[in-house]
Amino acid sequence: MSAPFYLADIGEVIMEWHRVNDRGGVGQRPVYRVECGDCSTVLSDRCMRAALLSDKKTVIYSTDMQPTTVGYIYGDYSAPCCGCRLRDIACITCGKELGYNITFPCTECLSSENNSHYWMFRECNVTSKQILFEGNIKYY
Repeated sequence: MSAPFYLADIGEVIMEWHRVNDRGGVGQRPVYRVECGDCSTVLSDRCMRAALLSDKKTVIYSTDMQPTTVGYIYGDYSAPCCGCRLRDIACITCGKELGYNITFPCTECLSSENNSHYWMFRECNVTSKQILFEGNIKYY
């Protein structure tokens, strides 16, 4: 007898929770809290800082979880350096344009090694604070 659908997926949910929340040791990349640069609405507590591959001078913060405090603006458009489709995002509190979401990753990008971060915030539009961990306690 098979378990109901929702019980069958509990194992997957638990594995994903551990993947997202387990912290590695030495060499782990810093994690940042990112807020709207205008109204300080928290956008994510799970961002990583990086430079754009297409322009190393442009710094972004990226996350793998869809933020609940942003909304889409405008329509999809093509990425300048590959076949990905992008859509701009803005703060739902104040309307400030913050970055973009990769709505449809291209085959080339999906086949390359990536961190599954499809939500990007431009450094010039946000503020950030590195999150420090001591045991199970977060410090901002």
